[in-house]
Amino acid sequence: MDFSIFRLKLRKLLVYLPFIVYYMGVGFFLYPLFLIMTGFSRKIKLDFKDVLIITLILIFSVIKLAFSGVYMGLLVGMYSFGFIVYYVYFKSLNNYNFFNLRKLLLYLSLLTIAEAFLVNTFVPVDFLPNYPDPNIASVRTAFFGFYQRPYGFCGQPSVTSSVLVSLMSLQEDNIKIQNNKQKLANILPIIAILLCVSGTGYLALCILFMLRKFKNFSLFIMFTPVLLGIYYVIASYFEQLEKGILITKISPWYILFLWNLKFTQFFESYNLSDSDGIFRIWFGNIFTNRENTPIGSDFGWTNFFSVSGILGLVIIITTIVTHLNERNYKAILILVITTFHYATIFHIVGQSVFAYALCLKKDPIKKM
Repeated sequence: MDFSIFRLKLRKLLVYLPFIVYYMGVGFFLYPLFLIMTGFSRKIKLDFKDVLIITLILIFSVIKLAFSGVYMGLLVGMYSFGFIVYYVYFKSLNNYNFFNLRKLLLYLSLLTIAEAFLVNTFVPVDFLPNYPDPNIASVRTAFFGFYQRPYGFCGQPSVTSSVLVSLMSLQEDNIKIQNNKQKLANILPIIAILLCVSGTGYLALCILFMLRKFKNFSLFIMFTPVLLGIYYVIASYFEQLEKGILITKISPWYILFLWNLKFTQFFESYNLSDSDGIFRIWFGNIFTNRENTPIGSDFGWTNFFSVSGILGLVIIITTIVTHLNERNYKAILILVITTFHYATIFHIVGQSVFAYALCLKKDPIKKM
């Protein structure tokens, strides 16, 4: 086999690696690996907005490395803007049909469904690398008194279900196949999402169904308050009937409690009377050890602003606004909304999906 052909196939196969990394138990090596493989590309097509965003990220990274040290600077940088590594790598492939979205969705859904079966029958969560410390009480939460939800290929049920919904939106917008395989590619992800028992995943699925129903985005915005009102009434009714954990986790009162808690923690982390208060507002808090860094917990956007500041928000907003189009807006909207809970868009897998969505242009892909 010609080495150039083998190298191209290897580079296309590499795009699937983030989706299995949590089953391998390691993940940080992905960024240098993708950077090294990008170096094998003879030509990378970057336009002005790409250069601008990369320049801003480099400025941010230099500041973090200077004040937080090498390890923490890299950790915060990869958490906040690791998507740029995937993005540049995808751009180096020059052809964005490297993802077979239908097959990817089917495999990930089957994997999640199989995991749900195994952890509720034969396999303790202690033996699976994609689960956090099993001694943490929330890991062993038994829904309905008996059900252990799967953590999935993202190592977190909310993120796993949110990424599945985002991939569903990308598939339906970029692949026009009206047959049984297409229907199966829609049904299995829904089953997997339901098995994750995540209020965030269910919300993401509802948003996708609403976006499908209201082709006009302005109609979606207009009807959203009505649907939220219906949700509030229904959730209030069931809250009075049942005290089960599933209902309380998606109730308006629980969401309001989390919102108030996180914003209180957020404002407490900034003291503008300090000499470096303004600096932290612009560039984020300075963290010198992993234990105190708010990475991977609830309310991803609050944590993101805490570590990245106004500059970080400017970079991420500029990235989204300059790349948004009719082919990727559903996926990006779902990633952005679900990040208000867990940090879907800053997750290792979420970053790769986000980067892929950013690469998509207005013209539809003819064949996948």
